Amino acid sequence: SSLSVLNNGDQSRLMQNFLKSKLESDDESIVDNKETANEARIDDGRKSDTTERFNYSVNALMGQYDPATTGNDNSERENGNILNAMMKFPTSFTLNVVGRTNGDEESKDEYINQVQDTVKSISGDDDSEFQVSPRGKSFTRISMKVRVESAAVINSIYEELDKMETTVMKY
Repeated sequence: SSLSVLNNGDQSRLMQNFLKSKLESDDESIVDNKETANEARIDDGRKSDTTERFNYSVNALMGQYDPATTGNDNSERENGNILNAMMKFPTSFTLNVVGRTNGDEESKDEYINQVQDTVKSISGDDDSEFQVSPRGKSFTRISMKVRVESAAVINSIYEELDKMETTVMKY
């Protein structure tokens, strides 16, 4: 059949247009009753009734089966939803951040203190573990193991670290 080379969306649109044109015409070979499209029967040559599948597809495309919206975005695009689904809070979480310190010991120490203060103030964890390692001559990597209460805390930490001018990467 020529429909087999089309994707599902194209097939549905083609089928919708076909049925609509048949319903508007006087040709009764496709439908039993022109007034009710749900009663339409499609002869696809395989002696199968594709009406249910078609109606299901059309209703799905029209959003009939979408979950009711509560006003909150509950998708993977909302900050923290994936972390909340994957982790059980409270938990220990390892954050990594890299900052440009240009090989200057004073800049390096200032950056380390700034990162530590930021993470401790947001997480409330004074016992967090910090490991510092150079990344070439111009960068410093800080790895922190922090106790966090929620995904929102992790997102807040990353947002604050991102606001620092010297931060070039966080993961």
